[in-house]
Amino acid sequence: MPEVHTLTVAEVIVETPDARSVVFELTPEQAEAFRYRPGQFLTLRVGEAARCYSLSSAPHEGTRLKVTVKRTEGGYGSNWICANVRPGAAVDVLAPAGVFTPKDFDENLLLFAGGSGITPVMSILKTALRQGTGRVTLVYANRDEQSVIFAGELAALAREFPDRFVVLHWLESVQGLPNVEQLRALARPFAEFEAFLCGPAPFMAAAKQALTDLGVPRKRIHLERFVSLGGNPFAVERGAPAGRAKEPGTAREAGAATAAEDREQLGAATAAENTEQLRAATTADNTEQPGAAPVAGSTKQPEAATIAEGTEQFGTAAVAESTEQPGAASAAAGTEQPGTAAVAESTESGTTTVAETAEQLGVISEANQTRRPGATTGAGQTEQFQTTLAKDTQRPAAIPAKDGEQPDTAALAGEAPPAGAGAPVAGQSGAEPASPSDGATRLRVDLDGVRHEYAWPRQRKLLDFLLDQGLDAPYSCREGQCSACACRLVAGEVKMLNNEVLDSDDIADGIVLACQSVPLTDEVSVTYE
Repeated sequence: MPEVHTLTVAEVIVETPDARSVVFELTPEQAEAFRYRPGQFLTLRVGEAARCYSLSSAPHEGTRLKVTVKRTEGGYGSNWICANVRPGAAVDVLAPAGVFTPKDFDENLLLFAGGSGITPVMSILKTALRQGTGRVTLVYANRDEQSVIFAGELAALAREFPDRFVVLHWLESVQGLPNVEQLRALARPFAEFEAFLCGPAPFMAAAKQALTDLGVPRKRIHLERFVSLGGNPFAVERGAPAGRAKEPGTAREAGAATAAEDREQLGAATAAENTEQLRAATTADNTEQPGAAPVAGSTKQPEAATIAEGTEQFGTAAVAESTEQPGAASAAAGTEQPGTAAVAESTESGTTTVAETAEQLGVISEANQTRRPGATTGAGQTEQFQTTLAKDTQRPAAIPAKDGEQPDTAALAGEAPPAGAGAPVAGQSGAEPASPSDGATRLRVDLDGVRHEYAWPRQRKLLDFLLDQGLDAPYSCREGQCSACACRLVAGEVKMLNNEVLDSDDIADGIVLACQSVPLTDEVSVTYE
């Protein structure tokens, strides 16, 4: 059974009108259990259910953990957390899990985030900038300026790392929903890099297709998906104690999930979710915000579209329709500053700049040179945008799976080292290695740097068997609805009895859910990353 930890809420940060960051303070005793990698998530007890939320903090930032939650219409967990969690509250939490994380932070990274999909991406980019040497480009799509989570923090990072970090903002209220062609143009300068995608399913599908069209190998495209868990790991451990992250007046049974919950935070491609996170621009969306100049329409001459500087939340205000000429975007002040967001882009046809590509597509880019002194964010911070290249990282692999499964919870990332590389053999822990005649599978497991070998009964699920052997294998839902138990199949073949998390690319890359895997071959080797 997973160990349940009770964490104290130290702070609740209002990020946007419909998003909150919950900050947990760790005691010295809890610090070891909550060591995590950028891009991982926490599983929280919310009332009588469990919900997974990505960490937006970064490991180097200290002993405080931060998860960021955006309200979803009808969402059980997100609405309750945003409305009720206060400093001092005690929340039951499982240890960090997930493999949506780069293996090498010295790589150049190309990050796509839509709406609250910025949460794990924020953890990744902060780590890359602070502890790595590579360049980072973020394509960040939101409904409107008021929906941009971490706007001020992103602008500050852009100012601090002018040669390494670029943010390209896409506002649906101004530019409409980004399509494959537009995202392909933005990604073209970075087709050799490691890509990480997180956001609503339609956004990720478009970004993934754009990268695929550019010839980016599947193993360098990593996706993160979330849905509500149907199972409740906390119910297995113990009954939900009264008063601990419990929703007043709820009659929901543990783990119950509605369609709205399945859309919670990131993921399912439904009309409701599209409306919530990256919805189609309505008449109201297209009307200018107070103080904002209207965007040039297709019936106007190709000239720079502008947004009034006084209302900008993030920097350069370089907004333009796809019909505009390169370099046309400028701030409402009217003059384009020299060197705006200029980052060389290597293509077969020659050299252009990211700024030019962004301006052609109507992207709002961040660059120090394009912000007039005195312009502020909603929080009163001076903003500037910067532009930098990015590189991709690989994405997780998954093996056996059920046809027609729906991707959910944290999608996986990263590539495992060869089985047993540098890992000492731990022995059999009481189980003899099997031969085919035993009716069992010879199992080799690399976990926490130690190799274990067992005789694995053919009808026994991998996770259940490993727990029976006393191994501390990670898990959360045990129902194939999250990726907390994910491991990589190095040799042999298994069958997953249920899979609601991994997509076909994950499976092709060798990732399996231990909680649902049974052996099909006489020998199987897996590794936990």
